[in-house]
Amino acid sequence: RALAFHGSGLGDPLEALRRVGGREFAAICGAILAARMQKIPVLLDGFVATAAAAVLNKADPSAIDHCLLASLSPEPGQAKIAERLGL
Repeated sequence: RALAFHGSGLGDPLEALRRVGGREFAAICGAILAARMQKIPVLLDGFVATAAAAVLNKADPSAIDHCLLASLSPEPGQAKIAERLGL
């Protein structure tokens, strides 16, 4: 339903985050970006953190160069995202 409602507004990753991501996704994105600015490595643990990193990667592929995958959850979606991100 979110795809039908928001339509073309989801083409931009940050706009998609604003429209359907929720505060927790925005907070994780902010933390990942703050760590990038301070040259602090980030371990992505779980599906939600990996999905948030995917938003940043879509906006700028180098935005998550400081991130590593800590673990894979049993959710098959996380493995797909991690593979796409090269993690």
